[in-house]
This record gives sequence, structure tokens and C-alpha cells, in this order.
Amino acid sequence: DYELSLEDRIKHYGQKDHVRYYGKTDLINRLTKTGFKVDDIKAKSFMDPSQLELNKVSENDWMLICTK
Repeated sequence: DYELSLEDRIKHYGQKDHVRYYGKTDLINRLTKTGFKVDDIKAKSFMDPSQLELNKVSENDWMLICTK
């Protein structure tokens, strides 16, 4: 198995505890293939400004709501 050093993780992914990035389309496809129904919605459509601030989420961030 290939193991990234902590320095490589920081260099490539911006954090030492991350090992890969997923694009939105790739993530939706992976979730759909495992049987989830995936809805892509903007955070501001279900969080009020205080919730956005509390959770450190931008109003234009997208959220994936997954149901089976």
C-alpha cells in the first residue's frame, strides 16, 4: 500500500489528515452507485444565517442530502 507522508498530505491536500479530494460529480456518482438518492442543495436553502455562522458554512456551499 502507498502511504503519503504528513508533509505530502499537507502539500497536496492542505491538511495532514486528508488523503484525497473528491469532485462533486464523482462523489454524487459514487453515492448513487451504492443506492443513495442524492439531492444537491445550497446551504442557504435550509440553514439560517446563525446556523451558517455556527457551522462555519458559506451560504453558497453545496450540501448533499442522501436518502435510501
